[in-house]
Amino acid sequence: MAHRVGRVCVVGSSNVDLIAYTDRLPLPGETVLGSHFSQGFGGKGANQAVQAARLGSHVVMVTKLGEDSYGAQTRDNYAANSIDLTHVLSTPLVSSGLAPITVDKHGTNCIIVIPGANDLLSEQDVRDAVRSIESCAVLMCQNEVPLATTKEALRLGKEHGLTTIFNVAPAPPSLPDDVLQYESMPSLTLSTMHGSRESRHHHHHHRHRHLTRILLRCADWSTFSA
Repeated sequence: MAHRVGRVCVVGSSNVDLIAYTDRLPLPGETVLGSHFSQGFGGKGANQAVQAARLGSHVVMVTKLGEDSYGAQTRDNYAANSIDLTHVLSTPLVSSGLAPITVDKHGTNCIIVIPGANDLLSEQDVRDAVRSIESCAVLMCQNEVPLATTKEALRLGKEHGLTTIFNVAPAPPSLPDDVLQYESMPSLTLSTMHGSRESRHHHHHHRHRHLTRILLRCADWSTFSA
């Protein structure tokens, strides 16, 4: 186990947020003038991975991107954060995960989530990453890729002795017990309206920093803390 200390594997989502700011949200069929635009990297999986890396962990990311400019930018962002790209996969079949967001002057927003390549991250993709998974101390998952894929990741993590953490947000009406049986630590994450991006128009990766620090400390690997 000593060789695993400080190593985290994240299996999950990658998104790009496309954020338009305006005084008020448009009514159905209405066009309004915006004040400015920004773009950011998100997805609960990406947030977990980047924050774990910024807290000092060696991070392996298992995710899937589209073969488009958004996928290329996401890959570059992972590289800039020193995240292992071995299992950052791509597909020509669909776009990268995207989230067009409209935000009014009060901070109220409307979000459309397009899962894109996240929905194509498969159980086989996870099995192909087993050598990387078993080299880590902690496995982190979320509920933004197919549940069967998450279940397989958690199963492999538990089988190989990792501490497994499952952020169930965005929360479904129910979760099968055969998924939760593979979780080592109960999730502490709370989300408003099941939204993974309700305030990310100015947060992006930073909103998971404190939760990640708590979870990693609870796992008793103090070397993860920045």
